[in-house]
Amino acid sequence: MNMEAMKRALEIANSNKVGMLGTVDENGNPYIKAMLYIKHDGLREFWFCSNTSSKRAKHITKNPNTCLYFYEGDCNERYY
Repeated sequence: MNMEAMKRALEIANSNKVGMLGTVDENGNPYIKAMLYIKHDGLREFWFCSNTSSKRAKHITKNPNTCLYFYEGDCNERYY
């Protein structure tokens, strides 16, 4: 990733407190959920607040493969 793209990605992460966290369930299916994150270290590490008995914690414990997306724009926009 070039430096300009990394800088822009960091700006988007800094302007949001909600990320779309993707995990893999016990059957290998993707599971996406909007979650609040409490802090991050650049683009490498994000800390989310969740109960250790949550589905997400169980998914990540069994399969650490995850992805994280941020949405830039007005969440109230409607697309038809």
